[in-house]
Amino acid sequence: QTLRPRHHKGSLRRPASEAEDARASVFAQAQVETPAKSQEARRRRRRSAPARLNHYRLLAESKAGHSNARRQAAERQNGSVPVDAVTGSIMPRSASAPSALAPALVAGPTLQIIGDTHGDEEFLFFSLLSTGRFRVARNRKGVQKIRWKKNPAQQEGEKFEVVVLGDMVDIGPKSKQNLLALMRLSQHPKWGGHLTVMMGNHEAAMFDLGVPFDEDPKSFYDDEGQRFWHHWWVNVVDQSGWNVSARLQAMSPAASDEDYELVNWMILLPVLHASQGVLLAHGGLTVAMLLELCKMERNMKRCAKQTIGRVNSAARYGFRRNVEAVRKLGYAKARERFGRERSEYFQAAYDILWSREFSNVEEGAGSWASCRCAEEVGDLVGVTALVVGHTTHPRITRYCPDSTKSKVPVYVVDTHRLDCSLGCDFEMGGDSFVFEETNLPQSLRVDSYVEVDLRSSSSAQVPGRFFNRFSACSRGGDCA
Repeated sequence: QTLRPRHHKGSLRRPASEAEDARASVFAQAQVETPAKSQEARRRRRRSAPARLNHYRLLAESKAGHSNARRQAAERQNGSVPVDAVTGSIMPRSASAPSALAPALVAGPTLQIIGDTHGDEEFLFFSLLSTGRFRVARNRKGVQKIRWKKNPAQQEGEKFEVVVLGDMVDIGPKSKQNLLALMRLSQHPKWGGHLTVMMGNHEAAMFDLGVPFDEDPKSFYDDEGQRFWHHWWVNVVDQSGWNVSARLQAMSPAASDEDYELVNWMILLPVLHASQGVLLAHGGLTVAMLLELCKMERNMKRCAKQTIGRVNSAARYGFRRNVEAVRKLGYAKARERFGRERSEYFQAAYDILWSREFSNVEEGAGSWASCRCAEEVGDLVGVTALVVGHTTHPRITRYCPDSTKSKVPVYVVDTHRLDCSLGCDFEMGGDSFVFEETNLPQSLRVDSYVEVDLRSSSSAQVPGRFFNRFSACSRGGDCA
């Protein structure tokens, strides 16, 4: 056999052929290509890039199609997929046997929301009972108290949250009982974390040093002589003793241990809360408020999402500062010093608590402008629905249901009557309790679902779209 010489460095090379000489000359000419030709070549490559990408995409889809065809053939052979005996094509699966790759709805946490109860302890009890997670029991003195059920989770491993949208005090005769009942429920060692109690404008008025808060009839007018609202909201015959003098006493150094604990709990209540894609507030957060708070920010959406935490922090700081000032200086001096001092976000907290743009038809609730405002707030904050209280309705009411007005619905959950100044609308009576046609103790239930793809080859779940289903519940958890 003839051994071929290896063409490595230092070895003898065979003479180049004419074809190789021609290729070498072309290569040398390309090395000295003019800048104009180089630019033209780059332009041609850029123009051909989309075509190449499209070619690769079609090639990948073709491979995926062949892969799916092979998989379906294997399933057809194994008998795991129903096949038409005549045509040999795959038949649609029945509802009882969904496809392993078909999207499925997986239940998420449950959110239940209660509106204003205004000093009406019985109305609060029945509103809580409508969630199906509480029970009424008598203590040793025979007094009825609201308690958590032994296992309030309605399904094994269920995650849930109950939210009260504020305004637990005033108008009715049992303001303090309402607050104490909710405070005890929120302090339960096991289930207390599932209850969120929010601040209402009536609770905030107790800690507001910007307006007079005493029993002098002159306090019915503000500094500009405008009639104020204290003449009706504080019940002077409050059976719980929670009138104006008692509230001022609760903020003084001479307060009882119970009042001291209650006030310290109240000043920490949040003004805004977001859960399961729902933004909750007693009054409502509007676009105008967001624009004012974020006017100096470059990233509007990031600022809007941070607004919830900023407003809650400012409100807690402001209310704590006012209470500590009253305890240290007395009410008159504390009001003189801090009465007009509010930070931007602390003022926004008051605006949110008092807003009726989403709940009062006379102020635009349900109008095109209000619904567009709700949609913009949802887009900025990242929520799919708004829930507010603050304005009484015969039933839980939904505004902005039409998708042409807004993709973000607004629910108003305040169903308490305003004529409960000397007595309550409802009394505890067990089976003899008769519900009226309107103004029933209700709760709004929000069931959340996530669309996922359940893969047969593994237990991995690919999350998809997020859904919420809203329903009104009353009398033992019956929802519709």
